[in-house]
Amino acid sequence: MEKTVLTSLPADRYKAKEVAELYYSRWEIEVGSRNLKSSQLNNALVLRSRRVEVLEQEVWGMLLAYKLIRREATKAASEISFKFAFQFIATEMIVLGNTASPGTIPKRLVHLRVLWKQCS
Repeated sequence: MEKTVLTSLPADRYKAKEVAELYYSRWEIEVGSRNLKSSQLNNALVLRSRRVEVLEQEVWGMLLAYKLIRREATKAASEISFKFAFQFIATEMIVLGNTASPGTIPKRLVHLRVLWKQCS
């Protein structure tokens, strides 16, 4: 299949295949960003901290949570939407955060996969 990609990059410096691969990677980043903003943050980016170091920590926390949810959704099934995976894991993590130590999270994620299979 032939595709056309318009770019302002100089043709003598970049091969068409490289541009197409970069475009695909960029598109994956855009989709991930949309999922992060719409599902995980409910279309509102609210950073509570006032100090730069703590703001960075909040952003890293959101990104780590996103990656965790993506990984678990991929392991569970390719058909599960990010929004469903987020809501499911977020609810479980809120409960865990109040009742379990951080060291128990990996075991709990394995258990979540079993629960997921029962839900889907």
